[in-house]
Amino acid sequence: MRDGKLTFAWENQGVWSVATETTGDDPPVYLSVDDGPYKFFCDSLAQFLVTFCLHESVFGAASLSYVDDLQQVNQELGKIPIPLWLDAPYPSAGHHSLPTSFHLVDGKVLQMHSWCGALFPNAEQQYPDYFPNNSAHRPKGEPRKLWEIPSVPKFMKVQHVEMLIRRHEDNAQSHLNKASEYRRLLEKISQESQR
Repeated sequence: MRDGKLTFAWENQGVWSVATETTGDDPPVYLSVDDGPYKFFCDSLAQFLVTFCLHESVFGAASLSYVDDLQQVNQELGKIPIPLWLDAPYPSAGHHSLPTSFHLVDGKVLQMHSWCGALFPNAEQQYPDYFPNNSAHRPKGEPRKLWEIPSVPKFMKVQHVEMLIRRHEDNAQSHLNKASEYRRLLEKISQESQR
């Protein structure tokens, strides 16, 4: 909890976080940039969660690539991307709302802006035009931590670890506060039993 709101997601470099209200069927979402105050971002938690999950599905895919002119590539291949989720608000690199849409090609390639993601590895073999620079090639087994990847810049590793420290410290403080409440409750129960 911060600023009376429940933080539920963070950008992977700790640049922004999002929070919502603790009550309501579909409360609004608030955005905090660089640990600044939370400001209104969009009016639907449900909509944001769908967008967030699709976004993570692209960047967490077994195969991942950036295509400069994805619309042109789709046309040249005669592919008609099926719309899945259109013009949903999502935080951009410029810290404002960027309308974000997701499309599916052949039931296998998830497209977002100029990014292509596929659940199967080595997608460049089946879709060379969509994966000319397959940047995922994720190793089998446990995924590596961000700080274990040599190509990740030092400042990103530092920001990520600092964000993890803050998150765990916040969680620890929340647990300590709850433990104090239970101690007071236990004391109250003990006093009642002595009467």
